[in-house]
Formats: sequence, C-alpha cells, structure tokens
Amino acid sequence: PGDAGFPPSLDWTGSSNLASATMEWPVPHRFSLFGLETFGYDVEVVLPIIAQPQDLAVPMELKARVDYLTCNEICVPHSEELSLFVAAGPGGAEPELYLLDHYRQQVPRRAAAGGGLTIESVYLAGSLEAPILVAEVRSAQPFTAPDLLIEGPPDYSFAKPEVTLSDDRSEAELRLAAKPASTAGVLEGKQLTLTLTDGARGVEDEAVLRYRDAPAGSQLRAQPAVVPAFDWGVFGRMLLLAILGGLVLNLMPCVFPILSLKVLAFARSTDHDRHLHSWVYTAGVISSFVAVAALLIALQTAGQAIGWGFQLQSPAFVIALAYLFVAMGLSLSGVVEFGGSLMNTGSSLADRSGVRGSFFTGVLAVVVASPCTAPFMGTALGFALTQSAPTALLVFAALGAGMAAPLLIFGYSRAARRLMPRPGPWMDTLKQFLAFPLYATAIWLLWVAGRQTGVNTMATALSGALILALGLWLWRFGSWRRALAAVCVVAALGLGAWRPVNEHGAMAGDRAAGRVAWSEQTLAELRR
Repeated sequence: PGDAGFPPSLDWTGSSNLASATMEWPVPHRFSLFGLETFGYDVEVVLPIIAQPQDLAVPMELKARVDYLTCNEICVPHSEELSLFVAAGPGGAEPELYLLDHYRQQVPRRAAAGGGLTIESVYLAGSLEAPILVAEVRSAQPFTAPDLLIEGPPDYSFAKPEVTLSDDRSEAELRLAAKPASTAGVLEGKQLTLTLTDGARGVEDEAVLRYRDAPAGSQLRAQPAVVPAFDWGVFGRMLLLAILGGLVLNLMPCVFPILSLKVLAFARSTDHDRHLHSWVYTAGVISSFVAVAALLIALQTAGQAIGWGFQLQSPAFVIALAYLFVAMGLSLSGVVEFGGSLMNTGSSLADRSGVRGSFFTGVLAVVVASPCTAPFMGTALGFALTQSAPTALLVFAALGAGMAAPLLIFGYSRAARRLMPRPGPWMDTLKQFLAFPLYATAIWLLWVAGRQTGVNTMATALSGALILALGLWLWRFGSWRRALAAVCVVAALGLGAWRPVNEHGAMAGDRAAGRVAWSEQTLAELRR
C-alpha cells in the first residue's frame, strides 16, 4: 500500500475442496500528497484469484471474508462475506471472462513476459546517511510515464522517482530518495521487490542493493544525486492545517458536549480562575496530543503500521470509551453524582482538585476526539507521520493548540464572556439536555465495536452498559447497596471484555489469527 492504508485481504474459512488461492495484483497507480506515496486503484479494479481445487473431479465451494479500504481524503474500512460455487470439469464461456482477461493482462510479470519492459540494473548512490536508489530500465516501445514501486524493508520508504529519459525515450533512469526510519539499518545488502510500470504495462523483478558508480558512456542526461531539502513552505501549511483541524474538532459531536460543560463551569468562575483553568486545560490538550504522537512514533519505529485513531481499532478500548460516555450521561441526567463538575473527567484526581480537573478535562477531550478526524486534519496528520520525530511532534502540538484555542480565548475575552448568559436554573436544564449527545456517542461507539467483532459482542457490551447503569443507580443509596453497586460495575467490565462466539463462528478477538476455541460441537460445525 505504500505509506498509508492496508491491502485487501481474504479469509477462506468455510470453503470446501480448496487447495490454494492466490491473488494477482494489476498495475497500480501512485497517489502523492505532501510527501505521502500510496499505491492503489481508482474508479474500478478486478483482482484475479487463481484457485486450485484439491480434487478436480469434485465441485469447489468458495467462501471468502473480504476486508478492504476505500479512500478519498480519508479511508473507510469495509468487510464483505462472499461465496461462489464452481462446478467440476471445464468451464464455459462466461460473460465476465473478458473483464478477468483485461485485468490479468495488467498484472506485472517477470522480465520474460513484461510487455517489452526490462529492469537493466539497480544500485545505490548518495551517502550511507541519505541513500539514493537508482534503476536503469528499457522499453521496447517509447516510455510514456515510467514509475517504480518498491516493496522492501519496513524501516525504509521511498520518495517519488526523479525520471530521466533518453532522447528516443527507450531508456530511462529513475532515482528514488530513500527515507529511513529512526532505527533503520544500512540499506546496502537489503533485498527488494521492484515493479516497473508504464501506464498499464508492468514488469516485476528482485534485486539486492549495492553501491556503485554510474556506468560510463550512458546515453542518459546525468543528474546529481540530490537529497530533497526540507520544505519549510509545506511544513508551514501543515501547521496551519493542524491548527484549523484542531479548531474544528471543538464542533465535532465527540468533543462538543464535553467542551460545553467546561464553558458552563466558567460561568461561575472569577477572572483569575478562568485564566488559570484555561491554561491548565490547554496544557492537558497539548501534552496529550504530544504523548499520542510519541506513542505513534515509538510503535512505527517498532514496525507497526498505525496512524491517528489507532486506539479505536481495539474493541476493548471502544467499549470502555462507550461505558465512560454512559456514566457521564447518567451523571448529567441526575442518576448519579460523581462530585463536582462532570468535566473534571469523573476521576478521583479531578474530584480532589479543580486545577487537576481542568488538566484531565483536556486529556479526556483528546481521547474522545480521536474518532472525529476533522477537515484539514487528515492531510496534516498524514504528513506528520511520514516526517522526523521533531516535525511530527510539532504538528501534533499545533493540532492541540488549535483545539485548546477557543477555551483559552474565552478565558481572556470579555466580549466572549458577555455573550454567555448569566447562571440560573436554565443551566440544570441544559446539563440534563447535554446527556443525550453523550448517549448518542455511546451508541455510535458500540456500533463501531459491533462492526469490528460481530452483533453478539455488541449485544454483550450493551448488557454490560445496562448493568453499569444499575450499579451507578444503586451507588447513590449508600450503605450496603454500594457493595452491590461495585459488583455490578465489575460485572459490566467483565461483559465489556468478554468476546462471545460471533455470528460467523470464530472467536472475535482471535479471528484475524485464525484461532477458534476448541469444542467437539465447534469442530463438527466447521467440518460440516
């Protein structure tokens, strides 16, 4: 996939008489955006699959779970359950065969069948700290737009190639700047898979990278191996986009209900308290964004392909966040009181100290903002996650500054404070009304958990939310009922962590690894 996303994957569990299935990849396109180089397809693509039966005399039934992404400014995951019955014996003239043939002709082959394309040589130039990959290629017909896609060590990515063509366009030299991760080893000696493309033509080859000088007497117009300089203009635009994205985050349904409650707390504050709490809130927001960025950088250095919002890929985290919103909503509805402003995050730290409450309000705002990627934000984050650690941290800090700016301005601006109505009974009514956006967010989070695992897990998590509400309701009566309330909370957390067998018959938490809990009944069902 290049710098972003993940490729389509298929799980053939449940197929019968299937020995192997191999997916073929037609020539992809390059999508470039502010230093991000991603490879994929637009409008339409057919991915041919070569399926080999175990017994040619027996029909083959294919069942596939397909996980894939569709992308524009952001990527949306999809999952489909597909099936196909293939009769034994030779196939007939199916009307779809022309479509398969059309895309199979675009699958890059080895040099012997590469449509006239040849990778003559591949070597390294430049320095050890800033290596340049150089590929010399030929074509039996003039090149139109040659490109080189590289699959290799996960600790390196490659910039868009600089292309130099011979006068008759039959030869080309492609130079790609290698971008190492912070812990990347030496590129020399690494084996890469190279795909040379030109329009719909493609050829695939492998090479072990070595340093050598460019050949003498080349017909190509020579170019020096220049390492691209840091683009301060792009960096400035990314900081601006990050600030704008942070500003817009305050209007997102995940953040606005929480931020509104903090604004209500300001209605009762003095100027000194507003100034202090707005700065502490700002520190909580920015430090949380920087902490998330540091964690992303550390995990990417360790080889994990993750990005902003990665914690929302964990069903346990999603369910825990939904439970937090349910508890916050019940507090606003008056079912239970946590003590003090709800926007002090409902934690014991927030209850003990108002300043701590403001700091952890900022932390909570960042946690719940992660699924709400605002406009302008995706480009800035995509840029940050492909840059050096200091650059990435600065972009995330700018995002936090943008998110905290409205509350900071409100703490200092008399004009803004004059626009806020005076405290009164209406505040309690508004407080109860703001519970409903929190309930709606909890519903959405549980829906996300259901999409990740299955309807059984979603139903179990909903049961846990019900028991949690019962426990919080019992807590208000004190005495021995609080012990029963604690039992309810523990039971709710247990249900939130439990992964029942979902509707597809696999353990939700182990599905990707192909593991299923052992039982005679499950074995019999799978064999059937």
